[in-house]
Amino acid sequence: MQQNRQLEVAFFIIEMKKKLSWILTFFILGLLSLLILMRCFLVEQTKNEFVYKASAGQHILLLGDSHPACSIIEDESMVHLAKSGEAWYYATIKGRVVLDNNPQINCVVIELNQGQLSPVMKDWIHDSQHVERAMKSYYPWLSISEQWQMLSKSPIVFCQKFFLAQKQMMFGQAGLSSEAYFKKMEWGGHEVNEKNCTDSLRFKIWNQKNVLLDPVSENVEALQSFVAFCEDRHVQVIFISCPVHHSVHPALRANLRAWKQQNFPSLPYLDFEQVQLEDEKFLDREHLNESGAKFFTPIFLAELNTVLEQNTK
Repeated sequence: MQQNRQLEVAFFIIEMKKKLSWILTFFILGLLSLLILMRCFLVEQTKNEFVYKASAGQHILLLGDSHPACSIIEDESMVHLAKSGEAWYYATIKGRVVLDNNPQINCVVIELNQGQLSPVMKDWIHDSQHVERAMKSYYPWLSISEQWQMLSKSPIVFCQKFFLAQKQMMFGQAGLSSEAYFKKMEWGGHEVNEKNCTDSLRFKIWNQKNVLLDPVSENVEALQSFVAFCEDRHVQVIFISCPVHHSVHPALRANLRAWKQQNFPSLPYLDFEQVQLEDEKFLDREHLNESGAKFFTPIFLAELNTVLEQNTK
């Protein structure tokens, strides 16, 4: 009798554990479904509420990292969205968004430099700092595959920023205009740097290793996909390389030109290697300060307009 009672209790416990496991499973699945539905609703709401609209006269989009961010000042014809520390991988995400919402933009200018073709882009795409930046700026526009890449490379940071992104979409953007929203999300623009680093230009020694290109496939593939995206919309893509100090190894620009010719032979390339600027116009060896930007911007715009005029003939 006692043994039967123990068997009944054991059976009851087993059945309860099964039921609890099923309840827990359904609860977790329900919670995940709720999170997915909430995420989809918030993303669509954000994308519908905040649309990047350029003015009618802005027909040029500028993308890149700190080089054009420091070297080029916005003018009335340009949407300037260069951003320090940003790989092509992320710059092209916002590029698609801007082009989708602004059919008047007929030219995209993209900075080509050694950094974008170096192994450091692995960090610029996948390390915790850059995943955090991308989640803040572009989360509603990140594809599922892009989010999966982030999750697989930086799971802790991604999960943290995922929930912060939901919170931002729920509570952090009420009352914002589209212009204020994209400014808050730090989509890019001209960066003012008054500092003069003339003395520092004399000390860096360049060797052959400094100028070798070793691109990260994900970064290059993102650029190739974006160029195809632009071509499908009949948007002209033009590469530029902003001025660097004359002490930079000459093989660097030669390697950049060779890479561009091999990968994008038909696209225009404005290489401003020959633009001579005084040391006082540099922030450091590879970036202009504000004085340099004021000097260089008219040169850049004149050359760009010449190319655009030639292409319209």
